[in-house]
Amino acid sequence: MRRARRRGYRELLIVLGIFTFGHSIAAAFWAVYLSGDLGLSPAFIASPYAIGFFAAALGSMAFTVASSVPATPAMAAGTYFLNVTTDYDQTVRETSEADNTFVVRLRAYDLASAPDLVPASVTVPAKASVNRTVTVTTRITNQGVGNASGFQVAFYNASERSSPFAIVNVGPLGTGATSSVISATWSSPSLGPHDVRVEADYGNAVPEGDETNNARSGTITVYDVPTTFLEIGVPKVYSDTTYIRPVTNLSFVSPDRTGSGAPTIWYRVDSEPWASIPEGQRFTLARGPHRITWNATDPLGGVEPSLVWDVFVDDLPSETIPTVSNATDGKVVSFAATDLGVGMNWTEYRIDGGPGWTRYNGTGVRITIPGNHTVEFRSGDLLGNVESTQTIPVVVEGAPPNPAAGFNVKPILAAVFAAMIVLPGWFAAPSPDPPRRRRWFLTVVLPPAAVELATGAVSLGVPEMAVPGGSLGVPVDAALLVIGLLVIWFSRRRGLRAS
Repeated sequence: MRRARRRGYRELLIVLGIFTFGHSIAAAFWAVYLSGDLGLSPAFIASPYAIGFFAAALGSMAFTVASSVPATPAMAAGTYFLNVTTDYDQTVRETSEADNTFVVRLRAYDLASAPDLVPASVTVPAKASVNRTVTVTTRITNQGVGNASGFQVAFYNASERSSPFAIVNVGPLGTGATSSVISATWSSPSLGPHDVRVEADYGNAVPEGDETNNARSGTITVYDVPTTFLEIGVPKVYSDTTYIRPVTNLSFVSPDRTGSGAPTIWYRVDSEPWASIPEGQRFTLARGPHRITWNATDPLGGVEPSLVWDVFVDDLPSETIPTVSNATDGKVVSFAATDLGVGMNWTEYRIDGGPGWTRYNGTGVRITIPGNHTVEFRSGDLLGNVESTQTIPVVVEGAPPNPAAGFNVKPILAAVFAAMIVLPGWFAAPSPDPPRRRRWFLTVVLPPAAVELATGAVSLGVPEMAVPGGSLGVPVDAALLVIGLLVIWFSRRRGLRAS
């Protein structure tokens, strides 16, 4: 049966259907009772005023009947209950007698004296932060011609009318009167737009002249909380720990995500009090380890979860230790550098204030020039902290005078070795014939002797050939002597065979 509201006093149209779920029946009767909530008995308002008959209905069939019920006597405005009963006189034997009755509620009211409740002065915030409550307010005006009894005002999401997030009971409201401010709080974990509605007389407790104007709506767009970034200037080094210097600039960036203005950024260093700081404003930190904590609050009240960053501010220079050791021809200077912070980067040095610095590659620096020398050195770490220039004196003892300048005996030694070749060679000639002896001497004996004499002259300009001091003088002399004697010996044997 269709639920309806009655707006007049003439007649009530009832449309009802009867379903049979068993086998065919011989007859069935139905009756309609109308009772009210004003303490009136059903017999006074209407006795069984409509009785119908269905004959030989088939099983599982449905029939619909329309009937106009005269309103005699006229009903007063109010709520009524319409009772429809099948098999009224219980002439049909049924498998269940408990489901023969259906009741529906209806209202009757007088248009000339009905109230009309409408939401007025509805305030729905246009924006909200995720999971943060905002307040929706309204006032209810009775713009009808009759007084309204107590009713409910509901606040709900448009897609969830059956589950309001707030219901407020409002007392009677006279014609032309407006209620005080009615409010409810709302929040949502979902980003994006939400259609929020306010509805007067949510439970339909008040019969109104217009039931279509009870609701007002507004859109609330939910935005996420701010996201704030810490910008780190240079120099900086990332490793297991982040290292910066006291001159490294730090600042925050927090974009406006709501269109309502830039968020307010809050931060603190270590256990210091919280302080606000404008976006992009630079600040620095003192030497040592620090922890920076920050977040931001947008104009909607959205609070960003706090973020944490640990950093070590390093301005300690490296420390370099030099070592001087002896070498065969002078001194060797080595360097060992350490850094207690970010780590070593380079070591450089220069000798006797030279024009440029040389990067140390780990190999000792040889100084061979006799005299007093000054070696300057310094080291730098990965952040660019540079050690103050340090110095170390290096003394290289004077080397022995150049043998070629007056103490070189190599020319004399070469002459002696040449004579040791010439004398055996002259007497070892295979033929006593003077012409053959001379030819033997010029072609076999004289060439190695001449080479030996030449090494003495070379030693005057080549220190390595000098004796003493040179490393090649004596070995070359000995080799030339052996070669010369072997040449003489083999040449003599061949000459004797030929003769």
